[in-house]
Amino acid sequence: MRRIWKDFKNKNFVIVGIADDDGMEKKWKEAIKKDKIDSWTNILRGSGTKQDLTQFYSVREIPVQILIDPQGMIVGRYDGNNEKDLYKALLQIIK
Repeated sequence: MRRIWKDFKNKNFVIVGIADDDGMEKKWKEAIKKDKIDSWTNILRGSGTKQDLTQFYSVREIPVQILIDPQGMIVGRYDGNNEKDLYKALLQIIK
């Protein structure tokens, strides 16, 4: 994701990382810094709430990348470590 961020960050592109560690906020924040993924927004999923993002986006596998267009429509879903296909899609969409 760092390569994707580097290549597309100046092209109307946003990454939001959603973590599954609601009960381990301190360790989650430390991992963000350690993994050097603090260039984009990172949030917790909201486990057990009505706003649980993994339920909202039907996340069945982690990691998952969901490509959402500016109108809020899902235009791509990449389950597992499938960042190559996500990158190819972004090359076609973002000029």
